[in-house]
Amino acid sequence: MQWDLEAADVEGSRMQLGGPPWQLDSYQNVLVGLPGGYFVFGYGPDGKLYNLARNMHSVVEYPDERGEESEFCLAADNPPSCLHVPYDLFSNRHPNFRLGPLPGSGCDSLVSGVPVIGSGGPAFEVLPNPARDQVTIRLNGQQGDWQVQVFNMTGGLVQENTLAAAATEWAFSVQNWPSGTYVVRLMNGPKVLSQTFVVQHP
Repeated sequence: MQWDLEAADVEGSRMQLGGPPWQLDSYQNVLVGLPGGYFVFGYGPDGKLYNLARNMHSVVEYPDERGEESEFCLAADNPPSCLHVPYDLFSNRHPNFRLGPLPGSGCDSLVSGVPVIGSGGPAFEVLPNPARDQVTIRLNGQQGDWQVQVFNMTGGLVQENTLAAAATEWAFSVQNWPSGTYVVRLMNGPKVLSQTFVVQHP
């Protein structure tokens, strides 16, 4: 529904934009008539209204326009998505990492903290962990040139370096860094390794 909050008769301004509440299940099948409508819309930075929850979503492209002019989009009516992407979104059975890494994206830094394990143990180590003054990144038998990036947990890049093929270690100071969790990401062509470490000051 849509209401004109500046109308003399707000209730009388009500206009239906969509049909019954619809939802997509985790296999993108349409489910009709489920209780719904209680999820809150919020403004995006582009001025559109978004209602994103679990495996359903809807978008009002032009919130200040009335009726069909507002271009209301309900995902179940417009598969796979109202967000102009060629794949299904907000399916709670499919975690985002199935989309693969996107170099340069802060979202790639959100990892579990579990080191990548190869046949010889961890692919690289971050020592000490937790750290106070200095951190050393030590490669364990990895070959080739590695680009090393360190992110804070908001996705901000705080340190980077390139390790040439002959290098096995890189040390840097964290003495003036805020206490908290950080993510190390190593990239060598399509190969990406990630691990977390903690900076802890007294």
